[in-house]
Amino acid sequence: RLHLSASKAKTPVKWMRLAVAASFLVVLTTVLWWQLTEPASELMITGNAETLEFTLADGSVIELNSGSALEYPETFSGDTREVVLRGEAYFRINPDRRPFIVHAGQTKIEVLGTRFNVFSRKQETRVTVAHGRVAFYGQGKQRSDGVLLGKNETASARAAVFQEATLLANAEDAIGWRQGRLVFTHSNLQDIAEELTRRYDVQVQLDNPALANLTLSGSFRQKSLPQVLNAICLALDLEYREANGVYRISKNN
Repeated sequence: RLHLSASKAKTPVKWMRLAVAASFLVVLTTVLWWQLTEPASELMITGNAETLEFTLADGSVIELNSGSALEYPETFSGDTREVVLRGEAYFRINPDRRPFIVHAGQTKIEVLGTRFNVFSRKQETRVTVAHGRVAFYGQGKQRSDGVLLGKNETASARAAVFQEATLLANAEDAIGWRQGRLVFTHSNLQDIAEELTRRYDVQVQLDNPALANLTLSGSFRQKSLPQVLNAICLALDLEYREANGVYRISKNN
């Protein structure tokens, strides 16, 4: 009896070990299958005062502006080519039967093959088309719910509210960062300060939150930060001071 009792006591342990081994095998098989069927994701990031150009697996070329990030798969294996942008980038999309989709904030930009710029920071996404046509619409929406943009047209969306397309004389002039220019179009001072922080890799701050909503339009080519700040302060009747590497903009006393 003792022998039989001991034998019965071992049987559940044996089956438990087999069950654990089988479960582990199932998990391992699932992980391996996922790794083999799902393309690995890549993340390209630029810091302040840094830009980067690289080529995706489909031959599309991306120029990433400073303080930006692009997430994309190693290979495009499905019926679409999809990437996720945070910040700003210029896209030269290689023509393909599969739509190329950029997810930016609460919006999507869909093309087959063309050249365009996407700016997406905080609650605003802005698309500027240099060549071809682009569908610009909200996440979870239909293309017909958004805006269709052609060459030299731009449109923006803030909190998924879309503005009508605006015709530009030359889209490349509006995408000045690729040539090292700073371009502001009715930009508020807070956004300008943040852009200067990214471009020059220093802290540019506003002394008074009330200054944030002042707006400015202008273009600066290869200017030093003090030159840019002098021009901005002159236009808006402000002044700036620098201390310990921090530039502070304040009301002109």
